[in-house]
Amino acid sequence: MEYVFVRYTGDRKVLVDEQIAGVTNKTLRVEAGHHIFALDGPEAYQPPTVERSVLNTTSEKPLVIGDFHPE
Repeated sequence: MEYVFVRYTGDRKVLVDEQIAGVTNKTLRVEAGHHIFALDGPEAYQPPTVERSVLNTTSEKPLVIGDFHPE
């Protein structure tokens, strides 16, 4: 298992490979490998998706994604 922390100013659902995986500002568990991350919510985000390879993370040192901003 790998760990990802998606940072955002509010609480939004986080989609990993088009499946809901959790919420922003909490550590999420994902399988190792390449994934497409997106936020679900009433507004549009920039960028609409973020692609990252997730490998060699821990719950104490997750991959941090802070790329999303309201459009």
